[in-house]
Amino acid sequence: MNAFWNVVNLGIAGAGYYFTLKGDMPASSAAFMSDQISFQKILLFNAGLDIAYIVGGLYMLEKSKNSLDKADRWKGYGRSLLLQGAFLLSFDLILHQVHQKNTTQFTDFLSHLYLSPQQIVWVHTF
Repeated sequence: MNAFWNVVNLGIAGAGYYFTLKGDMPASSAAFMSDQISFQKILLFNAGLDIAYIVGGLYMLEKSKNSLDKADRWKGYGRSLLLQGAFLLSFDLILHQVHQKNTTQFTDFLSHLYLSPQQIVWVHTF
């Protein structure tokens, strides 16, 4: 079961890497912020799915205690799902925090930028 999950993870990571290399840069800072916020929402949604994996793994472990048939299989699948869910939950939350920090830094930078028809001013106070 763990090998199966790692094949799935490798496929997802490979597709993500491929599309990152082929993707276009956002045309403006507004498009960048929109993409950034959308990605953060996806990470939080994935964290919810990861919790569902963990709950599913706990269910399988409980089912293994009461199952007369294939108890070892239920136990193995449950442990595998718990491990997968815990890893992915940690990964998604850490990645969300990294991107949240980037969003904060970008908005802090933009808060010092002032635009007018004739000029762009960046103000830094000491």
